[in-house]
Amino acid sequence: MPFRINLHYVKKTSLEYLQTLYNTIVIKDIVKRNHIRDVDLLDKIIKYLFDTIGNPVSAHAISKYLKSENRKVIVDTVLHYLIAIESSYLISRVKIEDLKGKKILKTYDKFYVVDHGLCHALLNSNISDIQFVLENIVYVELLRRGYRISAGRFNKREIDFVCTKNEDKLYIQVSYLLASKETIEREFGNLLAIKDNCSKMVLSMDSIDLIQRGIIHKNIIDFV
Repeated sequence: MPFRINLHYVKKTSLEYLQTLYNTIVIKDIVKRNHIRDVDLLDKIIKYLFDTIGNPVSAHAISKYLKSENRKVIVDTVLHYLIAIESSYLISRVKIEDLKGKKILKTYDKFYVVDHGLCHALLNSNISDIQFVLENIVYVELLRRGYRISAGRFNKREIDFVCTKNEDKLYIQVSYLLASKETIEREFGNLLAIKDNCSKMVLSMDSIDLIQRGIIHKNIIDFV
């Protein structure tokens, strides 16, 4: 959130600001606009989404999780809450596309938060996996650049972002560090499996250029 520049990014003040901002969004934008009565349920669903950033999520999985928390909630209610949360621009939904069958997979979606600092403020810790923090940062940057974004699945391989703008398409994999041969083979191999002429890119925090067989490699900081 851009106002944090005025707070000089002081941790305590920034967290208080983000917590206040979150409460404003939940109370004013989501609860009032959608006439939601169960604020506690809404809060639990948002926290679940924040804690699973970048992972495939379904309304059924959320309902099952809530049941384990002694909250029996039907799938249709979860779907209603997800639409309300998304309409507030607190989170953004990414559809998962079957790249081989050229169709959208309807069971699962991925969710990213408008500012991952909100996760830190709400959960009292940052997202546990730095991988998904980086994915979230890249996702927001791609939105800023005007891309239409989906996630991809090709056979059993997963593509983090399939980015489309006008007639151009770009496939992107995001990794924290390409620290092992296995990681390099997975990230580049997933892209190499897609046999088209569209641009393909791996983003990581590595400072060395690890370009492989025509697939671009960039440092995430340089990219953004």
